[in-house]
Amino acid sequence: MVQWLAGTGWVVVDDLEGAGRHDLRLHWLVGDWPYEVSSSPFHVVFTAAQSPVRWSMVSSSPGRGMIVRAGVPVHGSLTAEDAQLLGWESPTYGDLQPAVSLVYETRSRLPVRFVTVVLTDARCKLESRDGHLVVLKSDSGGEFEAYRVDLSTKEMQDTATSRGR
Repeated sequence: MVQWLAGTGWVVVDDLEGAGRHDLRLHWLVGDWPYEVSSSPFHVVFTAAQSPVRWSMVSSSPGRGMIVRAGVPVHGSLTAEDAQLLGWESPTYGDLQPAVSLVYETRSRLPVRFVTVVLTDARCKLESRDGHLVVLKSDSGGEFEAYRVDLSTKEMQDTATSRGR
């Protein structure tokens, strides 16, 4: 599920269904921009040309976030074999350029829900509340809930709700 939050950013929900225990990996490839990272939750702020772009990645099961740039792990740990293929883009055939791979991994029993939140509005922040991720937005009237998504896999159907003014 991809939800556009007008003027605020995006929320992407990936539900992995099935049975058994699996190694699971979510991977995003983004531009080669300067960034700062924190681990709890996995949160990366990119300094883009116009304004900061904030990426957060979490899952319904405990996991870990990593960053790879040009085949080299720069945050977290991956095997050299896994890392060498990540953090590259090819805008044209034969033209390999550095990029940044954002990776979130977990080893868990299915089902698992991954949630990626990309915020482009500095007036917004992300909080975890009672098993939900909540996008909060500030305006002249104060702070309000702009969006909420359930991290639980119990009811993966129709668990994301949009709210706002």
